[in-house]
Amino acid sequence: MIEAIYIENFKSLAHVTLRLDKFNCLVGMNGAGKTTILQALDLLTQMMHGDLEQWLETRGWRSQELHCRTSALQIGRHSTVLTLVLRLNDGRCLRWGGFLNRRNMKMNRETVWLEGKQIMLSMFGSLYIVGHSYEVTQDYT
Repeated sequence: MIEAIYIENFKSLAHVTLRLDKFNCLVGMNGAGKTTILQALDLLTQMMHGDLEQWLETRGWRSQELHCRTSALQIGRHSTVLTLVLRLNDGRCLRWGGFLNRRNMKMNRETVWLEGKQIMLSMFGSLYIVGHSYEVTQDYT
């Protein structure tokens, strides 16, 4: 089960942590960000399918429109940061985090932690898994 989602620098969401339970309801005034939270969840889903350009095109958006204009972040100027915290069936906590580069609509960095211990890091064409290192030699997108 997804326990929490952290979104940084996505549309109107500068820094948002959304804690989830078995039932969740988004309530708020117009323009508060309810739809944007759902769009961020949709982005996470589409990232797993790998065709973010099509996702943007379907909505009539450009990648530049994903930037949070209310944020003063300089390091995140071209990145959207997303983190998922999941509770596995065996009770362990799995956390995935990534930096989406909006210039090329690709993940620059992804990290996976299991019970607080980093088990995977993918960064700029290299993949590190629990003490092993691999070079990615082909673009699979």
